[in-house]
Amino acid sequence: MFLGAGSAATVIADLMTTAFVDEGLSVAEARRRLWFVDVNGLVVNSRTDLMEHHGPYAHDFEPLGFLDAIDAIRRTC
Repeated sequence: MFLGAGSAATVIADLMTTAFVDEGLSVAEARRRLWFVDVNGLVVNSRTDLMEHHGPYAHDFEPLGFLDAIDAIRRTC
């Protein structure tokens, strides 16, 4: 889970996606493992304020703030 969803963070996520694909995941599987939280909360498809670079990483999930997202997503690193 990334705290911040600016263009720099999404470029890092793009690099991570490439690494996951190199390890055998599909692009979709790799992106499902990457989550972002910005000033307005979890980056999810239902938000209307997302920028173009958020699209590949927006999930079908309920909108949550940072602390609630940590509890709900249960990321390990």
